Amino acid sequence: MSATLFAAPAELLWLLAVVVLAMWVIRARWARGRAAKLQLGERASALVTGAGERASGVALRLAGAALLVVALAEPRLGLDEDLAADARADLVICLDVSRSMLAADATPDRLGAARAALEAMLSACEHTAVALVLSAGEARLRAPLTHDLTALAGLLAEADPWTVPTGGTHPSAALELALATLGAGRGTHGAILFVGDGERAESASATAAAVQARGFRVHTAVVGGTRAVKIPVPGVDGVSTFARTAAGNDVLSRADRNAMQGLAEAGGGLCVDLAAEPQALRRLLREEIAPLARAGARPGRVEHTARAAWPLLGALLLLGAALFRPRSAAA
Repeated sequence: MSATLFAAPAELLWLLAVVVLAMWVIRARWARGRAAKLQLGERASALVTGAGERASGVALRLAGAALLVVALAEPRLGLDEDLAADARADLVICLDVSRSMLAADATPDRLGAARAALEAMLSACEHTAVALVLSAGEARLRAPLTHDLTALAGLLAEADPWTVPTGGTHPSAALELALATLGAGRGTHGAILFVGDGERAESASATAAAVQARGFRVHTAVVGGTRAVKIPVPGVDGVSTFARTAAGNDVLSRADRNAMQGLAEAGGGLCVDLAAEPQALRRLLREEIAPLARAGARPGRVEHTARAAWPLLGALLLLGAALFRPRSAAA
């Protein structure tokens, strides 16, 4: 929030003197012009050019004096930094990078679709500090809360199942790490966004409820189809195989929308479906996360920067123009 204040507002009273002087000059010139017209008749028109130039010089001097008064009042322009900080939403993204996210029932696969939706959301995250947590069999903080969304997008593009050494799915660990990250942020307004296919999401409901009890919300975004599909495993020779159980059977996976919905409800947030609405994360940011921060904003300490040099420079320019302006011979 911008504001303009004056360190010495009492000095502005001198503007009244400038206004009174301007009115006196105008009245005096009008009286002289009227008297000249009565005495000289048509010959008074010969004095118009010179009088006009003198009047412009006086106007420049009066305007310069007014700006000098403003400079003496020491204007200050600044931003309410505390209010801006409170109005910012802290957001922690928890991205599931487990092997099931390689299933190709999304384009190009679940993980690729999730990253694309998150990248689109990041482009709209103005005034939002964002952190990235990668989740598989354990949780890894890939980036703390940051405003460098370009760097964050680069880390997001590199996220894959091999960035988290421990395989499996442990969403509770991701929410716990996200909560700790929010707690280390500047504000008390924030949210967690868990993006994944819903595998074992129901096991994290108690953790989501604990997040809500701390004053934060847990939103979820589910990616993938409802039909069971195989999970490809890239080979070192470039040939993909499929994940299999110890008994040699193919591992099948489907997106669990009910589990993700339950996780969001436990965390006091909303669940969106990326298959049905690819831009759902941008909408979620606009309608749920950003308004949460604005609702909690409160006035704070204001830091203002002195700007007296601006009106002072203007005064010097006007006075210089009045002093060095060209004059006609008639003047």
